[in-house]
Amino acid sequence: MCIAVPMRVLEVRNDCDVVVTRPGRTEIANASFADEMPEVGDLVLVFRGTILRTVSQDGSYLRLKNLEIGYTFPKELLQKARISNLRVYISGNNLCTWKNNKYPMDPDAREVWGRVYPPMRVYNIGVNFQF
Repeated sequence: MCIAVPMRVLEVRNDCDVVVTRPGRTEIANASFADEMPEVGDLVLVFRGTILRTVSQDGSYLRLKNLEIGYTFPKELLQKARISNLRVYISGNNLCTWKNNKYPMDPDAREVWGRVYPPMRVYNIGVNFQF
């Protein structure tokens, strides 16, 4: 029985030759039948010297999820207008995501094929005041 073996890509030599490795074994595999051209560090499935598919990508990411910037005016400035407290602010949610893989899907999505909408980016501007 022959099965596909997971191997790590060490080097991409040309359009179709890829150096792959696993513990105790390093070999050159043909990537012409792969679903996409693998990159160094990718985990690929190899069957009889041919790369069948890329299995994994780097999953690390950094996300700016929430940010709020505000300013509270000094009470001395507000006394003439008979306001005891005044604060203005701007805030945002899901502002930016930096990731290292080549797929456009949201890294928090639990759907395997990425068929979900990314989180909505939301901006708020507000004023809080008390008399």
